[in-house]
Amino acid sequence: MSPSDALLDTITARDELTWAIQLLYGNAPRPRDYSTDGPLPVAATLVRQVKTEPTNLSEGNTARLRSAQALAKVIITSGYAFNAAAGIQTNEDWPELLAFVREAIAQWLAWRDNQPWAHAAAYVADRCEAALRASSTDANLRDGAHRVLRHLATFAAGSPGFRPEWQLDTTRDSA
Repeated sequence: MSPSDALLDTITARDELTWAIQLLYGNAPRPRDYSTDGPLPVAATLVRQVKTEPTNLSEGNTARLRSAQALAKVIITSGYAFNAAAGIQTNEDWPELLAFVREAIAQWLAWRDNQPWAHAAAYVADRCEAALRASSTDANLRDGAHRVLRHLATFAAGSPGFRPEWQLDTTRDSA
């Protein structure tokens, strides 16, 4: 399991991506197997790479698919951030960074069109917080969680309270 898998892979995330993969690919064996047993970024990529969606979905399933797609995107870009600046150690400013990210997410949640992405960002922020608060967390995982929070903060770089040292651009943010 990759370090970013260790940070982000939960039953909830896996279930959402598996549901979306079954909806988008039917019972095709390879996508189904990757969704349940493969690395989380592979499952996320399978959800993100489908450019056409079923047109006969209920409103609820359409909303759920949008949420799964947003989760997939945030998982992918968080993985890039986790690995982007390997070797950069966790700064002790992480509580302030986390507070800034939480405030940004609250603002994103207030914007109706941004809600699926904001919910996905909140999930990732929760996972990062858990990793940073746990005293038993491996140093590599703590450092990666800090980089992922910096990545999320970068999306709100124009907001008051953003610190330039939090800027973390990855070459693949457009996933």
